[in-house]
Amino acid sequence: MEMVMKDLTSRIRLVPPIALTVGLCATVMRFLVGGPLNFLWNLGYYPNCQNYWWRDLLFLGNFYADEPVCLGQAWYLGTDTQLYLVAPLIIFPLYFLKKFGKAWLFLLTAASAIIPAAIIYQYNLPPTSLTNLFLSMEKNNEYMLKIYPMPWTRASPWLVGVWLGYIIYRQGNNRYKMNALTVTVGWTVAAITGLLVVFGMYSYNRVVVPMPYEVMTQVVYGGGHRLAWGAALAWMVFACHNGYGGLVDGFLSHPVWQPVSRLTYTTYLLVLPLQSIILCNTSKGGAYYFTHLNTITSTVGAVVLTLPLSLLLSLLTESPVVGLERMLLRPNHNTPRPAPPSEEKAAPPPPVNPAFPDGERAKEGTTTTTTTSGVGFSNPVFTVEEVVKGS
Repeated sequence: MEMVMKDLTSRIRLVPPIALTVGLCATVMRFLVGGPLNFLWNLGYYPNCQNYWWRDLLFLGNFYADEPVCLGQAWYLGTDTQLYLVAPLIIFPLYFLKKFGKAWLFLLTAASAIIPAAIIYQYNLPPTSLTNLFLSMEKNNEYMLKIYPMPWTRASPWLVGVWLGYIIYRQGNNRYKMNALTVTVGWTVAAITGLLVVFGMYSYNRVVVPMPYEVMTQVVYGGGHRLAWGAALAWMVFACHNGYGGLVDGFLSHPVWQPVSRLTYTTYLLVLPLQSIILCNTSKGGAYYFTHLNTITSTVGAVVLTLPLSLLLSLLTESPVVGLERMLLRPNHNTPRPAPPSEEKAAPPPPVNPAFPDGERAKEGTTTTTTTSGVGFSNPVFTVEEVVKGS
């Protein structure tokens, strides 16, 4: 039940920021757009956010990839939410039926690579979204509809994350011990895998040389590159978690990233509308002349404009929901923990005075007599030794 509530509250948290963003795009943001390209906003964000806002707020935008939507980047939220909805079908078997659960998760992981490979092969699609102008744009667009946003073709890295979460959960507070050779091989394989995923399509993305893709490239890269990328990132997290991250762990765990990490979601929501506003207001209506300086200037401008507005959006929408969740669902979240019990051992009882068989005790030179009626008296004059000698 606790897991279900955590998933539910994590989804609810996402709604206010995206709702306000969609509302701004449907209303006041159009007054910020000017220039010869303002028609792009008036034909895109403005009417789409007014008419199709519900697709983004219900996290269904990925199923409408070929139809108008308000925030184009919100397909990821839909895919992520849909995968979270089916998470109990994976986690419960792992928890209650360990052998069956691991076999079930392995089957799903294999299927997550086989399904996109089969679709790519069946429809003769490119292995990924390519920019080579010599390739068929129709096929590239078909890939963006059938493969890119769908949960059954995007589940590979998410399932790798489930594997990693299960391993860390089973690990508990223990640390896996690995020798230097294992750590070196792990980091090397992860780095090479990540680089192959990033640069594997370099030759196919060259816009000056026609280079049709091969069937083997379609199937292997198209079906496996997301799984391989997720595995490379999983190793990085696993190694850092167990103390084998070195400089990578120190960099990623630095406290400077904590405040910035709280703005990632709102930045993700705002960056594309703000880039569209910048483009509409700064373009002269002709073709964009690409230079590195122009690209750096526009990128820095977008970042500088987006970050403070993302902070404002987070404070207005996300932070209040988090505070309300803690107050309603975790009322004792900020209650200070009770002080741990003292580790000092209790002082041993004073020795029994052997001169009195009724159980009298002496302490620091004072004899205390306890009668059978439970009433005690003290003798501050005689020590135990003196009493014994006197007897």
